[in-house]
Order: sequence, then structure tokens, then C-alpha cells
Amino acid sequence: VHRNLGWAYYRTQKDAPKAISSYEKAVACDATDPRLYVELDGLYETGNVSPERRLALFEKNHETVAKRNDSFLREIMVMVLVGRYDEAIDFLANNKFHVREGGGEIHDVYVDAHLLRGLRYLKNGKPTEALADFHAASEYPENLSVGRPQNDSLAPRVAYYIATAYEALGDAGKAKEFYSKSAGQRGGRSEVRFYQGLSHLKLGQKSRADEIFDELIESGKQRLSEKPTED
Repeated sequence: VHRNLGWAYYRTQKDAPKAISSYEKAVACDATDPRLYVELDGLYETGNVSPERRLALFEKNHETVAKRNDSFLREIMVMVLVGRYDEAIDFLANNKFHVREGGGEIHDVYVDAHLLRGLRYLKNGKPTEALADFHAASEYPENLSVGRPQNDSLAPRVAYYIATAYEALGDAGKAKEFYSKSAGQRGGRSEVRFYQGLSHLKLGQKSRADEIFDELIESGKQRLSEKPTED
């Protein structure tokens, strides 16, 4: 009943606080239903609840949460948000995930975890460790059940970071190779196009970089002027 009330409060009244309150009552009534944690965490995200509070709920009920791929993935996502990359990567590496159709977001989480840990290594003066993480981000592990697409939309961003690690290691040839890979792939998501622009700058191709950045600015303006639509 509390779960259904929470669903209705948010779906019909757009009242996230009331929905959260009902879902928390639902969890208190039955903490053994992993579906509740997926839906409650989605509301927490909508309501700007701190990642630390969100993670505390997951960790308190980890054994239940880990029984379903979608709830387990939410826990890993929040781990990445709070910077606990080692644990998130360990969960991703040592569990088998069965992905439903259209559920490839687990690979995005995998990429984020490795890139963010790599950036931490780079900031702490450990380019070799950073390079290993950046290369790992380019992989599609079998246990995640997500196949490599023909045109990997995340590849330009990953290649850019691989290049930065080689640059930090003093390997100019390899750095240029991966900046070129980043810049040369067909464009994908807007944030990825940004990294392609950065790669063009690194290659001394400022005019091409400026074209990409101008396109992104125009695209952003257009999106801001559009009326939102229901999906």
C-alpha cells in the first residue's frame, strides 16, 4: 500500500517529498523487496537527497539489493557518486549482470568508474595507474552483458583521457595517436563532441576545435529554447 501511495504521489501530484515518505514506510514494512530500493533511490535522486544518505540505505540492505541487477546497479552508481571507485569497480568485475533490452547503462557506469579513478590517479601523480584505468574504460567485459557497438559513442572521451595519461608519461607519440583517435571518430553525444574538440586543440587544429565548440553552443541554445515534451 505504501509503495503504491508513493508511486501515486509522484506520478499524479509530482510531490517527491510525500512519495519518498511513503516509500520509506514501504521499506520499513518489507525490507526484503529489492524493487523498492530502485524506485526509492530514483525518488531520492529527483529530490536531491545526498548521495551519502542514499548509499547508507543500500549498504544497510546490501544482501537484498544485490539480488536484483537493477537495484544492485543503483547501489554501484551511488558508490561512484561518492568516490568509492575501488569498491564499485570490484562489484562490477566480480558479478554477472543480465541486462534487459535497452539496459546498457551499466556500461556507462563501468566507464565512469574507471575514468574517475584514473583521473584521481593522474591528479595524485600516478600516470601509470591512470593509464591502466583509462584503457580498462575502453573495454566491454563479458560479465556486463553489453556488446561493443559499431560506433562506440563513448570512445572519443576515453581515447582523450588515454592520450592525457601518455602525455603525463612523456610518450608524445602515443599521446598523439590517441588524440587523433578521439578527434577522428564520427561524432556522438554532445559531451563526447566536447572531448573531440579538446583533442583537436591538442593536435594544433584550433579552427576545427572552434567549429565543434560553436556547434555545441548553438545546440545548447536550441535545446534551452525548446519546450519540454513527455517521453
